[in-house]
Amino acid sequence: MGRISHRGIRIIGYLAIAGVIALSQQCLIGRAAAQNIAAAALSPVIATSPAAIASPAAIASPATAPAIVSTSAPVNAVAQTIAKTPAAAPAIVATGAPAPAAAVTTPIAAASAAAPPEKVAAAIIPAPAPQPSAIAVAPATPVTPAGSGASAVSGAGLQTAALLAPGKHDDPTAAGQQLFDQTPYDSRDDPFSWSLHIYKSRHRTEVFFKGRLFRIYHAVFGRSRWGGAKLWEGDSRTPEGAYLITEKRPSARFRWFLKLNYPNATDQEHFAALRSAREISAGTREGGQVGIHGTDSPYLNVSDVNWTLGCISLSNEDIAEMATLLPVGTLVVINP
Repeated sequence: MGRISHRGIRIIGYLAIAGVIALSQQCLIGRAAAQNIAAAALSPVIATSPAAIASPAAIASPATAPAIVSTSAPVNAVAQTIAKTPAAAPAIVATGAPAPAAAVTTPIAAASAAAPPEKVAAAIIPAPAPQPSAIAVAPATPVTPAGSGASAVSGAGLQTAALLAPGKHDDPTAAGQQLFDQTPYDSRDDPFSWSLHIYKSRHRTEVFFKGRLFRIYHAVFGRSRWGGAKLWEGDSRTPEGAYLITEKRPSARFRWFLKLNYPNATDQEHFAALRSAREISAGTREGGQVGIHGTDSPYLNVSDVNWTLGCISLSNEDIAEMATLLPVGTLVVINP
């Protein structure tokens, strides 16, 4: 019986010690809660969620306050609005004066009812999703560092500029001019480097340097009403065929005169055949003094009026350049 009494005493002692420990823990918890309550009372933001009270860091964390909405509505209306929000989204009411401690430990509706309406400044609730703007914002133009050489125009801007820019045609004489510029001066006087192609029906004269198109000139021709090649002296036709420049001399009337070797061997054979067939009179001659020269009637040249007696007429500026470029012995091909 005595042993049982001692055992009971020990159990009672253990229970007493456990109670003391539990009481000490409750005191510590109460002290922490009191500190949290005091901090909340001094803060301009009153945390009404139990989870927020248990963690001081959660009170200061911006994650617990997604957005601040100012309001001047009565406290009850604000409380009803917050009460309708999901439970997972805690609400925090900011007041202009310290709130009672009871407001921290009670639900938000009770805290709002206890606070005066004029003390409520704002309600912190989850912010609504941003609505897409109806105004399209233009993309910013990239800034190009000075001296970098990079273009500041975007890809779309480049495509737009390409569509709006006028078409630029390549100069057909650019390759010939480049080759001419790269050729030494003493090689430019070689007649085998040059050739002249004339097109009567197109009023066009083309100069080639080493097989590359170098110049294009406008020209007019003999005033005969009948087409074809020159047959005899006085028919006012321009010869057709291959000829050579045999002489270059200044002309008081036409600025320059580049004489051709008309009639060539082909022309002489043709003339002899016509005389044998008695298609021309016995006193008719082949003629000569056919060449390329300038003009004393510029308005006829620009109007495509064929006015010569069989020669090729260019503008005075063009014949002056041609006389400088083409050496004696240059091939001249006259086409219909």
